[in-house]
Amino acid sequence: MNYNAGGIILLVMAVKKKDDLLEGQLDAKEEKTLDWILNAVVIFVLGWLALGILLSIGGLFNLWG
Repeated sequence: MNYNAGGIILLVMAVKKKDDLLEGQLDAKEEKTLDWILNAVVIFVLGWLALGILLSIGGLFNLWG
């Protein structure tokens, strides 16, 4: 195999990143990003549920015509 210095550095970085993922270690930026994604999903699901409940209650009282 014929590696230049850049190829070796990239190979080492790829192995290190893979090891970090296997150990479950996240840096602060990754953890914050995942928190934002989780919060967005939770808000979307709760909002969808609330909308469904409001539409159902409105249907019971014939608010839609």
